[in-house]
Amino acid sequence: MAAVEFIKDLCTPALVIDLDTVKRNAEGMQERFHTEASFYADNGYDDILYAYPLPFDKVERCAELSERLSLFHVVVDNRLALQELKKRPLKQGKVWKVWMKLDCDNGRAGVPHCDPAALQLAQEISETSGVELTGIYAHCGNTYACQGEEQIKAAAGIQGTKSSIGSTPSCSHPVPDMAMLSEVHPGNYVFYDVQQSLIGSCRLEDVAVRVLTRVIGHYPARNQLLVDCGWTALSHDGGGALTYRICHHRRTPRTQEHGRVEPISGKLDFKQFPLGSLLTLMPYHACATAMMHPVYFVHSKGKIIDTWKPTRGW
Repeated sequence: MAAVEFIKDLCTPALVIDLDTVKRNAEGMQERFHTEASFYADNGYDDILYAYPLPFDKVERCAELSERLSLFHVVVDNRLALQELKKRPLKQGKVWKVWMKLDCDNGRAGVPHCDPAALQLAQEISETSGVELTGIYAHCGNTYACQGEEQIKAAAGIQGTKSSIGSTPSCSHPVPDMAMLSEVHPGNYVFYDVQQSLIGSCRLEDVAVRVLTRVIGHYPARNQLLVDCGWTALSHDGGGALTYRICHHRRTPRTQEHGRVEPISGKLDFKQFPLGSLLTLMPYHACATAMMHPVYFVHSKGKIIDTWKPTRGW
């Protein structure tokens, strides 16, 4: 494709990122990367957390990164994973840096915080040769059930030391107790999305990512537009008909390569959306939508200033 100067001239569908909004969202955050560990290790990052319970097939890769980097951390929430670490002692006098994953009632991963097994596992980790208990890690994902800033703050209350939480809502509205944390892991705060705005993590104007699409069909009989953007450009995440809003319009359930747009109420004014016109869609879940695109077009006030290529792998 020939060089394009402005996002309005891109072939669609295309994922675009407003760099000014990204920078505003990222102010005050100093991040330690916790996914696609090998990629970041190969590109100069020296403090990485592999942020979900240790997969046994990746112990050797984690060991190599632990021996290579200044700090490489793994997450454990069961005794069998700890046994796998014991089977692979690190070289060069290094020890495994382990965060114990705790489930604080959001039901994703970790030892239930009220289970005596949590204390037992923490003690076993701390007493195991070649392993160091760095701290306690919790996702704090129960904030995703919140509605508004006050509920988010109430759900994110923290006690104790040497601990870490990670969720975009809790980090978007930090409470004073979070000052006791050693670090936080807000996964989606630089992009944000419709889901985060509905929860109360952000405002719609804080959402930095859009998917561009063009009108390819008018269908007055069913009061709908057809656009060149289906689930392969947006993902299925979010699902509902009100997920993607365009002013007072919505995208209805989509197929692989096509999307349908209809008014929330009343008759669609097709003159506002001529064939070939460009629409911008705000994703429900930016993480899932971003994974559907091989390149991100980064812009400032509509002018393309860079392209980013996402990492792939597990």
